[in-house]
Amino acid sequence: MSTTKHKMSRRTRLRLFFEQQKVELVTVVVVVVYMFIIIIDIVVPDIAFDECDYQLRDTWGQVFWAIDMGFLVVFLIELALRTYAGGLEYLKDLYNLIDAIIILAAFSISLAVFDQTYTNSCDPNDPSCADDDDNNTQSLARLVRVVRIFRLITAVSKFQKTRKNTEVTRKKAKYKKTGSPIERVLDILLKLRRTPPFVDIAVDRENINFIMDVIISDSLYAVNLQGGSLSKDMAGFLSNTGVVSSGNDDSSGGKRRKSLTRGEISMAREDSEGASPKGKKSGRKTATKDNEAAAAPPPPPINPAARAHRRKSQFVANPAGGGPSLVWVDRLIEGDPVAKLLENAQKWDFDMFEFNKVTQGHPIVCMVLHQVKVNNLDDYLPINFANLTRYLLSLEDGYKDVPFHNKLHGADAAHGMTFFMMQPKVTAHLSKVDLYACILAAAMHDFEHPGVNNAFLVNSRHETALLYNDQSVLESFHVSRAWKLLLSAPNLDVFEGFTQDQYRDARATMIHTILGTDMKFHFDHLTKFKTRANANAFDEPEKKDVWLLLAMCLHAADVSNPAKPWNLSMQWTARVMEEFFQQGEQETEEGLTVSAFMDRATTNIAKCQVGFINFLIKPFFEEWTNFLGDECVKTLFSNVESNVAVWEKEGEEALGDKLAALKTIPAPKSPTGAPGAAPGAALGASPAPTAPTSST
Repeated sequence: MSTTKHKMSRRTRLRLFFEQQKVELVTVVVVVVYMFIIIIDIVVPDIAFDECDYQLRDTWGQVFWAIDMGFLVVFLIELALRTYAGGLEYLKDLYNLIDAIIILAAFSISLAVFDQTYTNSCDPNDPSCADDDDNNTQSLARLVRVVRIFRLITAVSKFQKTRKNTEVTRKKAKYKKTGSPIERVLDILLKLRRTPPFVDIAVDRENINFIMDVIISDSLYAVNLQGGSLSKDMAGFLSNTGVVSSGNDDSSGGKRRKSLTRGEISMAREDSEGASPKGKKSGRKTATKDNEAAAAPPPPPINPAARAHRRKSQFVANPAGGGPSLVWVDRLIEGDPVAKLLENAQKWDFDMFEFNKVTQGHPIVCMVLHQVKVNNLDDYLPINFANLTRYLLSLEDGYKDVPFHNKLHGADAAHGMTFFMMQPKVTAHLSKVDLYACILAAAMHDFEHPGVNNAFLVNSRHETALLYNDQSVLESFHVSRAWKLLLSAPNLDVFEGFTQDQYRDARATMIHTILGTDMKFHFDHLTKFKTRANANAFDEPEKKDVWLLLAMCLHAADVSNPAKPWNLSMQWTARVMEEFFQQGEQETEEGLTVSAFMDRATTNIAKCQVGFINFLIKPFFEEWTNFLGDECVKTLFSNVESNVAVWEKEGEEALGDKLAALKTIPAPKSPTGAPGAAPGAALGASPAPTAPTSST
């Protein structure tokens, strides 16, 4: 095969010359020196020379005029060469065009000043010059000031331009020093930029430059909130809720663990009976292989009667320690009202409000136990149902009586999380440990929520914000408090009997997914998900991809209210807006600025919902449901579109009789347990809830 060597043109060689790091650094040095000279020329004459000392002033002016013209000539030559090398495309860049205009203007004004001041000057003591001086003094003084300003602007603009040009090479050197994989990416892009045909096509060069700028600025997943038709209120709301991109990547590489074999299931169950506590050596080995769920063996043959006994026998009698009987939980779940509703628990339009009524205020306990049992997770995992039930009851007790982030929302998130994990494109890549851990993570993800957002805690300098350094404050708090509860008593340990590897994997997954519910990761997760989906990474995902899927599942469940049928979505909206308004009232009491859409008297609820759905929810669920499949598009995404249409058409009146309650301004009060009422009263001050002492 014959190859033809491409001969670079003179323009191409000149353009590559200017792109060299050494050339850019020399340019920076020259510009910095020029800036210092201009500053000296502006400051020194007025300080060092007497106003009547015309001769010294003229001499000083001529010397610095010559120096200034020397620099300007150099800049003109550079401008001409860069324009020649880049063609008219160089001047189409607004920054380059402004730089060229400033240089030409400064050069022209300097020539005019020299012509009037130095070549046509006369002895100021000569009476014949008096009239001319009187007429020209003020205009020349103004012209000199303009020249000095233009000189300084020229120096600053040149400095900014050269500093920008050196940024790529500077960061490239840094990445090379640290051995980062990004060095390889930048090397490839730089070679592409210098290789035909890209080197001769301005558009291709600009595209490559854009890619490099995005990479080195760590803004690959950043979203610009300033563009488009975003209202000021919505921009403030998004900023207040932390909807910003993040460079954090909590995922780690590596392969996924395989599910337990039949022998391992048996050994794990022996452990759950006391043979080998968590953390002790048991001789077990855990396989490491991708697509564990697909590769996992089927469960051993299960006798239905034995399974029922395993799930129920632990509830019949009081535990050895004399604790309360849990048999009432079995009876509640198996009773006709609850059992009938649970027949539809795998459907998206499940009515959580009705479920809360029939479960007598125990939606988390009943939902989580049902999802664990209906998916037969105990056929693979040594689940202690007595411990699980006691923990879920304590978890419910820890949820505060706030309008939205309460135990009803926790149960709803557990339902939504399970719904998404059971979708074929997701469940194929999940282990039984993943399923169990994430159902629990959804139930605990807002544990002890105080009814205010992260911004409130940070702005009020709350001790919890100080504890977590203003980073994912509530999310970190929820994980920590829920886990502290789990470990507070042996009979609350929902991982009793699990291997150390299973426990460690479950905890890491739960922390990752709960922290991912911070709204500041919304666009970060969405853009990463789109990138990985377009690359077909979820066909054979690595661990980091599975974690991303699970984070998407919980985040989707957490913000899914606009994707519910209208009769449910409207009720969730009323609850979240009431919580917003209560926060706004606390902000007023604290002397803080009331956050966007949290002023009960001025907020247009419909406007808030339309902006929230169109900017955040609709793009998210469009990508997410398209990935999951047509059925989810028909149900979830169609709900999003129909709900926003209702808000746009009917406005706040769509809330019906709930609107009056939302718009009624309550008497001033200091809510019990709210962070604004007493520092620490809502977060971290109350002891961890304990298991119920009565079998109500």
